[in-house]
Amino acid sequence: MDQAHTALQLIGFGTIAAVFPIYQGFASAFFIIRRINRSWEGFWIGIALGVLVYLFFDVMHEATEQTV
Repeated sequence: MDQAHTALQLIGFGTIAAVFPIYQGFASAFFIIRRINRSWEGFWIGIALGVLVYLFFDVMHEATEQTV
């Protein structure tokens, strides 16, 4: 019973730690999008895209190192 209780606690904490920040980010993004200029919106989308491209190439580099 103790291990099942611990597992459920870990699942609960993981859900809170994963789900809450995502929805908080969505809410703040929708609030910010309504207030910023269209030119700034394009700038921030470009920054986000740059971060995602960097992360993609970093993950691919690590994956190819693991296969060799």
